[in-house]
Amino acid sequence: MNSEENTLKLIEMLDQAVDEIDKIDKRLQVYEEKISAVGDAVRIVGERDNVIQLQQNNQHALLDLLENMMGMLEFSPEYQSILNECDLSSPKKIDRCVTAANQLLEIIETNLPLGKTFLKGLCFLFDYLKKYSACANKNLRPNPSDGLNFG
Repeated sequence: MNSEENTLKLIEMLDQAVDEIDKIDKRLQVYEEKISAVGDAVRIVGERDNVIQLQQNNQHALLDLLENMMGMLEFSPEYQSILNECDLSSPKKIDRCVTAANQLLEIIETNLPLGKTFLKGLCFLFDYLKKYSACANKNLRPNPSDGLNFG
């Protein structure tokens, strides 16, 4: 009998151990799910961080490009004034007009990447040229009394 009782106690202890193992296994599964969820959240945060970093890099690159383009398209107020006046009454003033016109031509011929900003800049420059081409054409006609010959 003693051996039978010991066997039953052993079976009961084994059953309790199996139940305890099942409980521990269930806890481990819950922990694994939570750890997996945390890992997914960390990956998502990392991906968002990468996207934000990429966006910031792109914004800086775009800002640098725009600043560079604006520097290339900048036409000084002094040259604008010279072209506005279109005064060709003396060789010195003619040289100034030629210098200003060459500067404007250099800006127009600047190689910039095609895009909306570039096209707006071109429209501005072409409007500027149209506005002053009439003045330039009128003043470039030789006046016989000046003794200048452009032909």
